[in-house]
Amino acid sequence: MSGDARGKALVVEDEDVVSDLLADMLAAIGYAEVAQVSTIDEALHHIEQSPPSIAVLDVNLRGAPAHPVAVRLRGLGIPFVVATGFDPKKLPSSFSGTVVLRKPFHRQDLEKAIDQVSNPQR
Repeated sequence: MSGDARGKALVVEDEDVVSDLLADMLAAIGYAEVAQVSTIDEALHHIEQSPPSIAVLDVNLRGAPAHPVAVRLRGLGIPFVVATGFDPKKLPSSFSGTVVLRKPFHRQDLEKAIDQVSNPQR
């Protein structure tokens, strides 16, 4: 699938190495434009200024729960995948019903998760 067909992606991750890896995976999947942010404020600003078609969100950003980002994405109808090292069963309720990828994972896992949240009827 081409980047135009996939649209824009947003990586919300505070670990630079993980953020870069996610950006590379998203580019390989077909996203031509991938923005990377590492704080809640940066994420909220980016979502308002340049809404993505998909987001990959860590649960914890520099010690702060990423709840406000999840709430804003949901409020705008932007699908997102949670990528975390935490046990999915112990995530805050704001992440309930969300597709969760437990780190580490492979590009194919990310692609399946994105397809699942982008096309929930499947």
